[in-house]
Amino acid sequence: MIQVALCDDEPAILRVLNRYLDVFQELYNVNINVQTYLEGKELLSSEEKYDIIFLDIGLSDTDGITVGSEIRKKDKKVKIIYLTAFTDYMKDAFQVHAFNYVTKPVSQEKIHKILLEAITYDNLNSQCNVTFQSRTGVITLNIQDIQYFEYSNRSVLVYYKESEVYELPGEKISKIAEKMKPHSFEVSHKSFVVPLSQVDSVKGYSIQLKNGRAIPLSQLYSKQFRKKMHEYLSMRI
Repeated sequence: MIQVALCDDEPAILRVLNRYLDVFQELYNVNINVQTYLEGKELLSSEEKYDIIFLDIGLSDTDGITVGSEIRKKDKKVKIIYLTAFTDYMKDAFQVHAFNYVTKPVSQEKIHKILLEAITYDNLNSQCNVTFQSRTGVITLNIQDIQYFEYSNRSVLVYYKESEVYELPGEKISKIAEKMKPHSFEVSHKSFVVPLSQVDSVKGYSIQLKNGRAIPLSQLYSKQFRKKMHEYLSMRI
């Protein structure tokens, strides 16, 4: 469960953000617990620990930069995403080590994009589950424990944890790639989809996973895969 706080002195903005988060949960099979605050002081007095905070800069009771600074003193890891109608505060926002900055009016596309970045960053994927129709029924898997997907004999095999394998009959690897792309899974070969979090190294046309398995990297997908791998690693520096 990903813990998210929304702090804005406009109830209408909070309603919009809540709606965007509801849609996000449905689209990406992510469980999010949302708490809303109309005042910065109320957020500061909360004892809840959050993974992500959407924080308005122009709060009526105090400014969001001050609130963010106080939060950062207590929590170095929480991802603070500032909301504001003015770009003049951008420099101040990043002095608080904000994860991102959104200008109002906020759009669903922008909020979803930032949420995906935040979830991928710092392994918040470990709190996300995804469901599939397997040969034995519906299965729910933790995204962080998926090793890779392989297309074989008109089915997709899901390699899970250390030794579990699930068969998804009639599934297409292209559909799997599309479904898992928001969670930093990339196509390495026409028959393989690999989570970037499980990659140990890439040498030539072979991908070495952290579990010791070697996955093929075709020439067709090599350039894109390496580019995405570089972007993924850059987020963790």
